[in-house]
Amino acid sequence: MKKNKGKTLFLCLLIAALLMPVRAAETEDTTAPEETTETTAPAVPDPTLPPETTEPEPIPIDYSNLSYRIAVANGLDPAEYTAESWSILEDALGQARYALYSGYQSDVDWAAEQLRQATEALVKMDYSELENALAAVRSFRDTNPELYDVWVDTASAVPEAEALRDCRDQATVDGAAARLTGLLAKLREQVDALTTTETVVVTERVEVPVEVEPTTPYCNIEQHGLWPKLLIASGALNLVLALGWVLTARKKAIRQDNMPLVDYDIDDDDPA
Repeated sequence: MKKNKGKTLFLCLLIAALLMPVRAAETEDTTAPEETTETTAPAVPDPTLPPETTEPEPIPIDYSNLSYRIAVANGLDPAEYTAESWSILEDALGQARYALYSGYQSDVDWAAEQLRQATEALVKMDYSELENALAAVRSFRDTNPELYDVWVDTASAVPEAEALRDCRDQATVDGAAARLTGLLAKLREQVDALTTTETVVVTERVEVPVEVEPTTPYCNIEQHGLWPKLLIASGALNLVLALGWVLTARKKAIRQDNMPLVDYDIDDDDPA
């Protein structure tokens, strides 16, 4: 009996051991939390933050005028203009090239306007006075070759003589002094010969009046004698008028001499 009870207990323990994992799994399934679907509320905007704005579409930049001004400036020759005006153009051209990468139309337009003003303000070089001076020197050289040669030699001898101030060779110094003195004497001779006055014979021209027939009716030689007659008549008339004025004045003077000074009657002295 004890052996049967022992077997029965063993079998019960074995069955219990086998059933324990199944019970544990069932309990886990029953205790697992149920899945719930959560609904999120819409987000409330924060009043302290600026409102969200949509960025506007970029406005296309017009570089056509700026590109044209740059092309005009690039086609100019700097040798034809003064250095000062060309320096201003170079500054404006640099700003214009930098503005090609700008995203603002105002910057592009400003750079184009500055480049236009700098281009129009260019000052061309004028070599006319220099050419005239060179032509005058060439003409003087051609008409006075000896004087010109002496002057060129003197101009080259002066700096050579100045360079010998520190020379310690007396013969070289004396030779340079003699050469400079001789050139100066030749130069003076040529100048004196150039400034001598020449006697110029001037023949006097004698003009002989020639009678010319009148071509218009307003110039008639026959009527030229009328003017003296009119002058004589005018003088006679003025003389008559003068005599008449003298006679009139004379009569007035005689009349005033014959008039008593006071209207006096001796009867007026009797007492009344």
